Amino acid sequence: MNTIAIKQLVDKYFEGETSLVEEQQLRAYFKEGAVAEELQEYQPLFQYFATAKREELPSDFDERIVIELQRPAKRRFMRRMVQMSSVAASVMLMVAAYFWYPTTELPSTVSNQINWEQYEITDEEEAYKETKAALKLLSRNLNRGAKKAAKSMDKITKKKRRIEN
Repeated sequence: MNTIAIKQLVDKYFEGETSLVEEQQLRAYFKEGAVAEELQEYQPLFQYFATAKREELPSDFDERIVIELQRPAKRRFMRRMVQMSSVAASVMLMVAAYFWYPTTELPSTVSNQINWEQYEITDEEEAYKETKAALKLLSRNLNRGAKKAAKSMDKITKKKRRIEN
């Protein structure tokens, strides 16, 4: 087979479009040894397939699999360690951000220019209405946040169950 045809077959192979016959042709070409210089980089790949076929599983393979399946605590521990390390990294980022960015205060000239007395409520009825409106807004936002948190917890619980099963 000529080099151009092999190049086309290799391209087809890496795109996942070769047939079994074409793959056998590729293996045979790379196995015979007389490989074109520009195609030699692919030779170890196809030679690996030939040697991998001859390898067999060790005799204690089944026992080793059973032992690994009996160690779910180790997997849970590793999963927990990954979670804890991500939490620790988040905390470290927040602490670093707190110390990295200095707090900026408004200059005293800006706060002196605002007449805060005009915003004070002096009437009890008006203060009651404003307080009631503020508490209603707070309640609405808290309920919305609680619903979002409940949905997130449901998703997490479902994923956890899928992983455990």
